[in-house]
Amino acid sequence: MKTVKVLDKEFGLYIPQEKIEANIQKVADRINRDLEGMNPLFLVVLNGAFMFASELFKRLTIPCEISFVKLSSYAGTETTNVVRELIGLDHPLDGRHVVIVEDIVDTGHTLRYTTQKLRDLKAADVRIATLFFKPNNFQYTYPVDYIGIEIGNEFIVGYGLDYDQQGRNLPDIYKILENNKNMQNIILFGPPGAGKGTQSQFLREKYNLTYISTGEILREEIAAESELGLQVKEIISQGNLVSDEIVAKIIEKKLSENMSSAGFLFDGYPRTVRQAEILDEMMEKFSMTLTGVLSLEVPEELLIERMLERGKTSGRADDNLDSIKHRFVEYEAKTRPVLDYYEAKGNLHPVNGVGEIPQIFENLCKVIDAL
Repeated sequence: MKTVKVLDKEFGLYIPQEKIEANIQKVADRINRDLEGMNPLFLVVLNGAFMFASELFKRLTIPCEISFVKLSSYAGTETTNVVRELIGLDHPLDGRHVVIVEDIVDTGHTLRYTTQKLRDLKAADVRIATLFFKPNNFQYTYPVDYIGIEIGNEFIVGYGLDYDQQGRNLPDIYKILENNKNMQNIILFGPPGAGKGTQSQFLREKYNLTYISTGEILREEIAAESELGLQVKEIISQGNLVSDEIVAKIIEKKLSENMSSAGFLFDGYPRTVRQAEILDEMMEKFSMTLTGVLSLEVPEELLIERMLERGKTSGRADDNLDSIKHRFVEYEAKTRPVLDYYEAKGNLHPVNGVGEIPQIFENLCKVIDAL
């Protein structure tokens, strides 16, 4: 990965210039179509949006006016959420169609202030065009009309964006490289009945890991009634499976919210090779590495015995012989290729899953500590 140093921070190449400008063209095409005949006024928010604005205006074919305003909520690498006064607004807005041009939309605090200010000045309508958008951080329901590229919770510099006023001149976008490679990121695999749930609880406590179970985080999003959660609820209510893309978005949100964690423990994810590839992309995005994939190895006969015994008290409808055998068929068909994927990459570590619970836990810890 190409890296640059800006002041005291190291940044890695994230989005090359050609990709940025291809997406700016898409934004321009939409604006040309939507605002034809309206003579809109573009308000460019300085300082960060100047490069985006320059490339955007080269591609606009409609009559329009341009003005520059100053408003910022960033200091260093953290958002302050403090909105300063809007400076430089000297155009009458009564009845005008206004487009705010931003470099990046994060929490949305500054835009809430700006859009309300423009509406108070009787603008006919206010739209937002931004080069970058952080959907997981956005805290409001008003629309962001024109988005160049959606990103996660990375702090980025380049193409007009700065770190303490430095780095704006970089032609590409770079993301900050924190010490994420020191995280312990573990994937725990095992066939039905191998005891993943029990061992996950012990591992997350011992290593202070953030636990990621697809079932658990889907339930959390539904309970929170987030936009993704409502989408998931609707899909499930119709008896459909949640797509890889939606699950990935929710997992990425969980990652971005817990980057100060000592690491992550994945249980039940990834379930397919495609999901494994998506997880690789997410880890690359967050400058994380996979510590290892631990697979609990237990003979099938013992697993069947365990689950039938559990079925006597668990009340689980799937703890019967027919359901158990079907789950093994599903595991071999869908999950075994994932293990092969990680084995080919040198990440797979089989662990003896036979014995008492404390002994199995010790077996897992020995592998993790060695890694």
